[in-house]
Amino acid sequence: MILNEKSSKALIVGAGSGRDIASAVLLREIVLADCAAVDLAGFLTPWALHSFDGELEKPVNKDFKNPKKFVPLRQDLALDAFFEPILEECIRKYDLTIQNIYLFSLHYGTYTLFEEIEKLIKENSYDTIIVVDVGGDILAEAKDYQTILTPLVDFTCLELFSNLPAPLAIYLVVISPGICGEVRKERLKAMIAEFERMDFFVRRATYTSNSDAYLKFKNVNDEINLRTNSYSHTVHMINEIVQNGGHSNYHGTYRKTYQIDDIKYEVPFNVVIGNEFFNTIYFFDLREVKSIRQDLDMQYHTLLQAFSKVRSMGVCGTEVDLSVVPEKVANRNYLNPIFLLTPCCYLYGEKREAIIKHGITKIRETTNLDYGIILQRDKTYVPSKSSLYIYDIGRNFSLICKKSENENFIKRFPKVR
Repeated sequence: MILNEKSSKALIVGAGSGRDIASAVLLREIVLADCAAVDLAGFLTPWALHSFDGELEKPVNKDFKNPKKFVPLRQDLALDAFFEPILEECIRKYDLTIQNIYLFSLHYGTYTLFEEIEKLIKENSYDTIIVVDVGGDILAEAKDYQTILTPLVDFTCLELFSNLPAPLAIYLVVISPGICGEVRKERLKAMIAEFERMDFFVRRATYTSNSDAYLKFKNVNDEINLRTNSYSHTVHMINEIVQNGGHSNYHGTYRKTYQIDDIKYEVPFNVVIGNEFFNTIYFFDLREVKSIRQDLDMQYHTLLQAFSKVRSMGVCGTEVDLSVVPEKVANRNYLNPIFLLTPCCYLYGEKREAIIKHGITKIRETTNLDYGIILQRDKTYVPSKSSLYIYDIGRNFSLICKKSENENFIKRFPKVR
C-alpha cells in the first residue's frame, strides 16, 4: 500500500494552476491499488478569466462546454492554451481510471470556495483527498520566499484543504522536489528530513521511464501539447530527467517570461535539482505540514487581496504579476480591471526599468484600464511627466491612477495595505 488506508472514493487535486492537474495523472496510476474510484480537480489559472457556455467561471466548475480563456481587457480574444477542458477526452483516450473533473476558481476568494468544496466533498462522499504539487514549492516557508515565483495557488490550496474536518484523510504529495526551480535543493532536503523526524512523512514512491504511471502521464501531456500548441517546462523537466537518468545533480538555467502586449521579456535564473529527488514522489500528512506553517494565512475575499498577502510576505514573484485582474468577481461578473505591474525579484536594473516604463505606458494609453499597482520601490522608474497620479497604499504598494479623485477607490482596498 502507498496510502495508510484504502479509499472507496478519492479526490486528487492539482495544487497549482497550470499543469499540476495533468501531472496528477502520474499519481493516479501509482495509487491505483489503494483507491477504488478517483475524481480529479485543479485550479484555473488566476491571471485569466474563463467562461463555459458563455457564463463566467464559478467557484467550482464541472461542465466545460464551449470553454473560453481570456483577459479582462479583451473578452473578444480567446487564449489558445486552455487545456483543462480536453482532459476528459485525454483520459478516455488513454484508458485512465478517472471519473469526474472539477476546476476551482480563486476569483471568488477562499471563504466562498471553501464552502463549495465542502459541499462537493459531502455530495460525492469522498473519504480521501490527495493534494499533488509538482516541485514542492507548496512546502516553502519564510526563508524560502525570496526565491519562489508561483506561491499564490499552492498556498491557497494548502490553506483550503488543511481546514477540512476529520475523519477525512488528507495527503500532501510532492512529485520530483525542486524540479520547478523555486525552492532550493538544500532547503527541500532539510524540510523533508524534518518531516520524517516529526512523523509527517507517510511514504516514498518512485517511477521509471518504463512504468505504466509515467507512460500514461507522458501520453496525456504530449496530447495536451499537440492539441493546444502549448508547452509546460515542469513536464519537460520530468521527461528529461526520467528519460536520461544519471547520478549527478541537474544544473540548468530556467527562464521566466513576461509579456506586455506584443513585447516579451525573459528573466533567467539558475537552478540545481538534487539527484536524490529524481523520479521520486513523497507522501506527507497535509494537516501536519500546515500545522507548522501557522504564519501562513491565505484566507481572502478577492484575488487582489491574495496578491497583496503573498507579495507582502516578501516573495520573489506571483502567478499574477504583470497581468490584469479584476478588483472583484461577483454574480458571474467582474469589476474594475487592475494592472499588477509587479515583476519578480530576478528582474532588476535597466531591464526592470524598461518593463515598468512599458507598463506605465500601457496604463496611460489603454482606454478601459484606469488603475495599476506597483511596488513602492519601483516608483523611481515612473516618469515624472507620465500624466498619472500615484498614491501610496500601505508600506508595500502604490496605486497608479489616471484621475486624481480616487479616495473612494482607495478605501475599497483596506486589505491591499
